[in-house]
Amino acid sequence: MKLFGRGKKGVKAKKRRSNTRGKRPSLSRTKALFWPTIKIAFTVVVVSALTFGGWRLYLEVTSTTRLEVSVIEIEGGSTVLYKDVLGLSGIERGINILKIDVKAAEVLIKTHPFIEDVVVKRVLPDTIRIELTERVPVALVSTDRLYAMDVNGVLFKEYSFADGLDLPVITGPDKGGDEWVEEIKPKVLELLTILDEGTTRLKLTELSEIHGDPYYGLTLVTLNDGVKIDIGNEDFREKLARLDKVLEIRKGLSSGIESIYLNSDRGVVVRSMPSSLKGERGVS
Repeated sequence: MKLFGRGKKGVKAKKRRSNTRGKRPSLSRTKALFWPTIKIAFTVVVVSALTFGGWRLYLEVTSTTRLEVSVIEIEGGSTVLYKDVLGLSGIERGINILKIDVKAAEVLIKTHPFIEDVVVKRVLPDTIRIELTERVPVALVSTDRLYAMDVNGVLFKEYSFADGLDLPVITGPDKGGDEWVEEIKPKVLELLTILDEGTTRLKLTELSEIHGDPYYGLTLVTLNDGVKIDIGNEDFREKLARLDKVLEIRKGLSSGIESIYLNSDRGVVVRSMPSSLKGERGVS
């Protein structure tokens, strides 16, 4: 009897458990139906709150007087005037620093021909820093017009007397077009770099012209006495070292020299100026 009674209880218990299991799928289907909707609604509420809060914060920080520009620093400029850079940038004191488009300001400043590169930075709370990289002009190039050339060989602007550039002029074949410029440019830049080092007796400031020919090479013309120095297309350091010895013996270039050939197979050939022309050139 006891065993029978236990058996009934056991049966009832099993039935209750099976009824419970039967209800669970119904709850799961309800959650599966509404849970994505709840998550979407929650996300929308959170994003809206953050957007509204961010907008309010943006309005607050872009209208506060604590972030108004009061200092504009310009670094790296020597040729370009402060007022020119400031005018090109479009940046003014009193503007909220966060409203300034620094990339747009950089593009505008780089329109100045003497500026190679520029970086505009915000320095909170009230300073704008403009860092310039200026072009370094090393010569004037005569083609159809006269152009200033920088250390990288870029013809960056048409020459004007207002630029105040006292530089040697690079000339070439009269009817060679502009192609000769590209052909001789590497050699000219190499020679100018050596002369700019200041390790030779011949200085860059002493030259008035560098005549370049793709075949015959470079011929230098001095500023004061118009002495022609034929230096060719290569071995510039070696040839300038030979020239140093000549200038040491001759006491410089202003001693009646008409031309010096450094590109000759016979070594250094010095041609003196005819005596009849010495007085015309002011050489005694």
